[in-house]
Parts: sequence; C-alpha cells; structure tokens
Amino acid sequence: MTPGVPMPTEAIVCGAFTRERVERLLGLDIEPITYRIEKAQWTHGRLEIVVRPVDEPADDIELVLEQPSPQQQAFLRGPEVCLWARQRTLPPALARRLTRLASQRLARLRFSDLLKVIHLDPDVERASHQSEAPAPDGISTASVMTQAHTHPSLFADFFAASEFRRSRGDMLDVFSAHSLVCHGDTECAYCSVVAPRPRNALVRLPVLETIRAIGRWHQSTKGFNESPDITDITCSDMTEQDVILGAPGKLTAALIDADRKRKRDALLVIGLCVPDVIGENEDAIVQSYRKTTSTPVLTVPASPRSWGWLVQNMLETRRAPHDHDSPPEPNRINLIGFGDNPGVREIYNLLKIQGIIVNRHVLPRLAMVAIRDLHRATMNVYLPNEYWERAYSYLKQDAGRIHLQCDGPYGIAGTKRWLESIHHALGMPASEVVGCKDVLLERWEQLRAQAKQHRLGLVVPWRERNTLTDSRKTWGIPLVDFLTEMGFGIDIFVATEGSDSVDDMDFWDSPETSVTIVHSLHELLQSLERNLCEAVFSNYVFDWRLVRSGKMPFSTLEMQMGYEGSVETLRRLLAVCRTPLYRAGRRFMQGVGPNTYRHDSG
Repeated sequence: MTPGVPMPTEAIVCGAFTRERVERLLGLDIEPITYRIEKAQWTHGRLEIVVRPVDEPADDIELVLEQPSPQQQAFLRGPEVCLWARQRTLPPALARRLTRLASQRLARLRFSDLLKVIHLDPDVERASHQSEAPAPDGISTASVMTQAHTHPSLFADFFAASEFRRSRGDMLDVFSAHSLVCHGDTECAYCSVVAPRPRNALVRLPVLETIRAIGRWHQSTKGFNESPDITDITCSDMTEQDVILGAPGKLTAALIDADRKRKRDALLVIGLCVPDVIGENEDAIVQSYRKTTSTPVLTVPASPRSWGWLVQNMLETRRAPHDHDSPPEPNRINLIGFGDNPGVREIYNLLKIQGIIVNRHVLPRLAMVAIRDLHRATMNVYLPNEYWERAYSYLKQDAGRIHLQCDGPYGIAGTKRWLESIHHALGMPASEVVGCKDVLLERWEQLRAQAKQHRLGLVVPWRERNTLTDSRKTWGIPLVDFLTEMGFGIDIFVATEGSDSVDDMDFWDSPETSVTIVHSLHELLQSLERNLCEAVFSNYVFDWRLVRSGKMPFSTLEMQMGYEGSVETLRRLLAVCRTPLYRAGRRFMQGVGPNTYRHDSG
C-alpha cells in the first residue's frame, strides 16, 4: 500500500471526482453512454458503487470493488482489485461492456491507486444515517382465523378473500430489496411476522410471479413451481444458555455476516420476542451497527402490527422528506401496485412509445431506493386493490403529484381505456394513444371465436356479489367485463342466505350469462356437476369442490395485462377449458370432501 494513503476507517460518501474516475475505470464513459454511477461509498474496506441506467425504468445495480480473496467469487478479477455484483445477474449489455473494457484495466489497477482516488476527492463526506421513527405501541385486536372453504359457512368462498386478509404481509415484497436478519432461535425465525416465504401455501397469491405450464410443452416454461423460495434469512440462532446469560454479540455478528453476503440494497432486522423477554436492547445494537456501515438497516418490532408499521414507515415517514428534492418531470409516472411480470413490461413499452416514462414501480415491492425517487414523477397510477388501500393512502398524502386509480389494463378495449385515462390526466391528446397491432387483433378474433364454444363458472356469496364487478376485489381485473370481452359464456352460481333477493345484478341481462341460485354446499356441488362449464374460478391451490365436480380451476394467475397479454390470457383460458384431467378423473374423486384434505391452521 502506498505510504501516506491510509484506508478510511469510517463509512464515507464519495463525490463526483471519484464517480468520474470509476466510470472511466469501468468503461462507462465511452459512447453510447447507457449507465452512470449514481453513488459511490467506501465502507468496510471496499468501494460500493450504485450504477443506474440512463432513461430506463430499471432497478439500480450495485457493484463492489475490493481486494480479492481466495474464496471470493468475482465477476472480474485483477491481481489487487476484483469486481463483483450484488445482483444475481447483470443486464447483458452492461456485462459485455464490463468484460470488454474493465477487465483489462483491473489487471493493471493497484488497490493503493483506488485509495488514492478517494483520498484526493474534495467532496467526500461522512455517511449519514436517517434515524428510525419510533414504532407505535400497538397490541393487535383478536381476529378470527378461518379454515378457508372447509368451514360450512364458507362453502361458496372461491375468491379466498378471508385468506388474503390474513396474508397482507405475504403479499408485500420486502425480500427482493432487503436481506433479512433476526435475533433469536432458528425455529422462531420461520414463525416471525416477516417470514422468508409465503405462509399461505394453499392460496394462489396473484402478486407472485408463478409459472403455469397448462397446455404448453414443459420445456418451453422450464418447469412448474407454485411456491418459489424467494429469499433466505440470517439468524443469530440463540441457544438456551444465550437466553439465560444474554448474547448481544451474536446479533452484531449476524449483521456483519448478512451485510457482507447481502445481495440486496438494505438489511431488514426482524423483531422476535426472545430479546424483549430477556431484556436485551436490540435497538441499541442495531443503532450502533448503523454507524459502521453505509448499508441502510431497517428494523421491524416484534408486534402483531409490524407490517402496518413497516409500510407506513417506508411510504410515509421515510418518503416525505424527499417529496421536494426536485421538481417533477413532465410525462413521467410511477406505477403503484403492479406486479413484475411480462404484462407489466408490455405496459412499460406501450407508455414509452407514447412518450411517457415509468419512473418507479412500488408495491408489491418495497425498496427505499425506489421510494426516495417517487418525487421525480408527475403522477402516481394505482392498480385497484382493496388489500393495499391503506398503503395507497400514505402515498396519496403527497399533494405534489396527480393520483389516478382506474381499472387495470386488461383486455383489448380495457388496455386502450387505461392508456387514454393516463393521457387525459397528463393533459396529452388522446389521438396519441397506441392501439393494438393488426396481427394481434387478427389472432385475438381467431381465439375469441373459439372461446364462444366454451363456458366459465364463477361462484360468489350473495353478500359479496360486488366481487364480480368491483376490480378492487380482484387485483385490478374487471373480471366479468374481461371474460365477456374474450367471448366466453359465463355461468354464475350465487349462494344465498335466508331472504336474500337476487334480482338486481345488472350483468344478468347478457344472453351469454346464466345464473344459478344455491342455498347449501350440497346444492352447489350438484349444480357444478350438472353445469356445462369446463372451468371454475378459484384462488385455492387445491380445491376439492372443483376436483369432485370435474371442473378445471382458473384464477387471476392466468390473466395478463396489455394487448399481447390479453391474447395470451385468452390462449391460457382456452387451454384450461380443453384440459380433460378433472373431467376424466371425476369418477375417482367422488369420495373427496371437506375433511379429506383438511388443513388445520393450528
């Protein structure tokens, strides 16, 4: 190491001087310029840089420059400096540029030269850490834990509304932006408020990107996976002796290990009850660690209301200070509540063709790097969702942005209406809205003609009948309108109680729609068995009511946004209707009932 150039002992933020020279080192300064270094920080003996695409609504990429070790897996390696990325994969264009240009320069770079650049930077400053907002002292009120459709009073529950209300935490994605850490025993970690995988494994969560291989050769979809393992968790694994004597050093060691190995932007410390019970000051340990790292460290208290607190803390408390960092840019929007899937990526492209840039994408993913950047957009566009309305309310408090919420872009007509709504809200002429391509329209009409030969079933309790017309209850999908536009006939089964009157449902006038009234589970099963519909909507992974009735299940997982997505949705639903598995095997399933595969919630 060069004498007179000491290694910084504290986390520091580097200035433009360092960023420009590292861009030159990595070859990012050569035309065409597609990536810029947004931030550079020195922490724990390494230089961490945040690379951001130019004029693209993509996530930031975090690269690390440090001294190589024999065990270090690096993307590029020189004698004294290696380069690796925290993301599992790099964009192909960036990977090619780094391989072509940066590899030769790293071969000649000395680690002392990297330290010298930071030492000569006139704008370096000590990394600041935003203090945590105090967690409210909340004790959750008692809630009824239902047993899904195995309970007699829920025989007509196919939309799994009660399960989704219990799954609020599972439906928010903190995993892709945070590495999880907990202080306690490993068994408790899997039962904590925030678990590393969805706990409701028997419910189809529409926000998860799952693979449906029905009707398609398996090699084209690379397998079938309903419950992806979306993250891991670092646990201090306290023992009985640790509980008796205390083990504050174990949490610090877990934080250091998680910070070193993290593949995400921040650490999220999950509160367990054990440290509180033995009187260990977990918050003080976390506060102390924050002073030694530039990595954001968030904490979730061991409270039944932790999810609500975390959402409010990130979307309100931490967002508000950035609302006026810079004026909003015209024709730039944020998408709120949209999943990460091919349909949303098509929407990105349709908006880009019209001169509208997607600035950031928040919910179900919660990432501070995106939340801090929301102020750059003129408008927030929300996908209707009753389960996230409280989360939406924290963002709608921002008076500096337009807030638009309308039915999601599903169907050919629905996609165009959604694009027109955005144009109108931004004051842009409706004539600029991109329509569906002729080749897609031709394919759409071909599939639609086939769909007219098939029928789909929808089951709903009378008191929840607005589920079929209110897109807030079906993840932004105007269900009846979308299925009707695709050409399917619809058979509706309405479960009534007592003196319920069923004469005011406006979509009954359609000649393609039939309605059957049922009063019990027995009547429902008989009606399903006699009905000619090939598939029935259900959000449950294994629904014995459909198995024994010989009906294939379909759910919101089959439905995709956009023009191309609408054609793909129609193809998927036709494949579901034509799959004979349950119809052929119905005679073997007559003994299946509510107690055959009962799963007690314990």
